[in-house]
Amino acid sequence: MTGTPHPSQPTFPGRRDPSEQERVYHAIVGLSQQAALEYLIAQEQEHLKQVAILRSARNSFNPIHRLPIEVVLEIFSIVAETWYPRTVEDVRPSVCWLALTHVCHYWRELALNTPTLWTTIDVDLRDLRWTRAFLERSQNTSLDLRIVSHEGVSDKSHQDLLASIVSGTTHRLGKFKVFLNSNDLRKLLLSLENLSAPQLESLEILCSTSWRGDLVSTLFGNQVPHLRSLILDTVTVSWDSPLFKNLTYLSIAQESRGSPETSTQFLECLRNSPLLEGLRLTYAIPPLPQHTEPTRRIDLPRLRSFFLSDEDTNIGQFLPHLSIPGTCNIRFLAEKTGVGFEVAIPPDCHTLGPTLSTIRWLQYKYTSSEDTILLRERPSTTHIFSNIGKTNVSFHNLEMLSVVNNRTSSIEDWHDVFSGLPGLTSLEIRNCFEKNPLSALRLRSRGGSLESGEVVCPRLHTFAGTVHPNAPANIILPLLESWKSCFTYRASEGSALTNLRVLGKVRPELVSRCYEFCAEFVSAVSFAANELPVVEE
Repeated sequence: MTGTPHPSQPTFPGRRDPSEQERVYHAIVGLSQQAALEYLIAQEQEHLKQVAILRSARNSFNPIHRLPIEVVLEIFSIVAETWYPRTVEDVRPSVCWLALTHVCHYWRELALNTPTLWTTIDVDLRDLRWTRAFLERSQNTSLDLRIVSHEGVSDKSHQDLLASIVSGTTHRLGKFKVFLNSNDLRKLLLSLENLSAPQLESLEILCSTSWRGDLVSTLFGNQVPHLRSLILDTVTVSWDSPLFKNLTYLSIAQESRGSPETSTQFLECLRNSPLLEGLRLTYAIPPLPQHTEPTRRIDLPRLRSFFLSDEDTNIGQFLPHLSIPGTCNIRFLAEKTGVGFEVAIPPDCHTLGPTLSTIRWLQYKYTSSEDTILLRERPSTTHIFSNIGKTNVSFHNLEMLSVVNNRTSSIEDWHDVFSGLPGLTSLEIRNCFEKNPLSALRLRSRGGSLESGEVVCPRLHTFAGTVHPNAPANIILPLLESWKSCFTYRASEGSALTNLRVLGKVRPELVSRCYEFCAEFVSAVSFAANELPVVEE
């Protein structure tokens, strides 16, 4: 039977070894069609296994397979942590890195048998298959669970399913982030009231809609002994909640402040948090008594980073209560209310010196056209630094200053400011009348006369200025000339501005003009179109 096959013998397309064909034929001859098919499938699977073994043996000679398993897993961990959706709008689960598990059999087996690679779970409310897979593969390791939804949970069944997933994992939660609307958030938090989270170290709760109810204070039955980081955004919480105990990082952002009755609880909460290393308060300060000397300071000896965003008067009322180490990096974003920053930096205030002297980053923002009208009536007394020269406060450590929407301060005002900022390295002037600060940058520090001393802000190397996209050329070109004049002078004085950041969307035909005007003195020019604040004209 070495010639033409029997009519019932299957034919094999393409060129094959005749002896191999006969072996297969003899193996299935006499079998039913179903039995022959099962035999062939079994043989195929066996051969595929052998091929996989041979390929694995061949791949073992590749240099990357000579790396220790620990090194390969470390690389996997880095990819899994960094290959992640960057914005909260992207609610896809963090499965991008799973492409690594399809490179070869060896890598896949390593990944599947390493539970720590599967602990970061983004709950996709549209498809929970990946959530279940990650929960299973992470075994009993601590979880980083994230729930982010801008669309809302579709119906009650999905809400119940979400609650069951979270409640079934509270004993494993190491990090927990949730961002839902008020209705979905309320139902989820209610399901977690009496469940402990003994491993939880970081809790982040963000609400996409306004909500006045407080379900956070009793979350997890207050059984969170290892909680160290707490972030709350548009969520109400009582200042005497046990969640604030033993924190090293606290961030609270509110749409509206609490009542004056809560001010004592607020201050006491911070006094009971001496371990804080990071503090971020955004409109979270309740109304405090004005012009009242604090009876007991809030001592935060470990604080390394402090960000405070509020109205200037509220900042002024809050600062005297603080005692902060000189190594702390302090950043303020103060919104002018029309009353004036002199409330925040009163001439006769001696208690603010230790706190304000450590500021390294400060942004002061005039918030509306009405403020500008008020400023025109008394510009010299409402300027951000109008009283610096009259106090014992030193801003020598200030490195970055950003002023927004100031249209009225004179050259003399800016000269006073710059003379007191010898350590300034970066200056942003947004939506201001820029001719005055640019002119002031060409003056010398005050020392009896304008000509005495060195040029103001001798360490300044970065300047950010505003170019409005709709401004005509007859407005922009003189502005660029002002920049060039300022840069030319400072370069001649040995204090060159080497970095220029143009804020606002610049028309293409003017981009080349920016380079042309500044290229001789500026080594780096960047355009930040999305950083221009919206101003009501």
